[in-house]
Amino acid sequence: MVAGRDPAKIHLAIAQADKDLMELEAAQEGFTEKQEGLPKLEAVNAKASLLDKHRQQSDKLEAVTKKWAAMMEEVRVVGAEMAGLAKQQDRTTTELEGLGERRLRKASGIIRDAIGEVRRGDGVSEYGRRIDIGIELVLSDNPSIMRRAQIMRRGRVGETNRARDMATEGWMKKARAQSNAAGILAPRPPG
Repeated sequence: MVAGRDPAKIHLAIAQADKDLMELEAAQEGFTEKQEGLPKLEAVNAKASLLDKHRQQSDKLEAVTKKWAAMMEEVRVVGAEMAGLAKQQDRTTTELEGLGERRLRKASGIIRDAIGEVRRGDGVSEYGRRIDIGIELVLSDNPSIMRRAQIMRRGRVGETNRARDMATEGWMKKARAQSNAAGILAPRPPG
């Protein structure tokens, strides 16, 4: 182009080179802006994705919690029915024992056999562990045991509850003293 040493061609070539350089610089600026805006766009997309995931998890958690609450309500109803039947069965057993019958299944044994061994919560969530503990408490607080505790508290005719409680506390202190002497139980802290 410049070989002919034509000044017009030289000026035209320089003008074209300047124009190409300006277009290249503009393209480079646009590319840099896009490159700088890409992380921002990715951050916006990542946030939108996380918000969508959070919304889905929240909806699923709410649905499962409602299902769990409905099941717990059903457990309460069935548990109340079981408690009523256990109380009736205990009354019948007591009446039959009063008539001399001795080989009867107690409500506590029936409940324990029906439920089976209680899991100890290994490898389950905190909710699962609490449910296992709840079942264990149901077994330990069954009506037969509560009934035996009431029978022990009867005392003498006309004796007040306070006097019975004092007598029970006295027996417990005596048992604790004997256990401590035998080294079975650790001493009870004062207070």
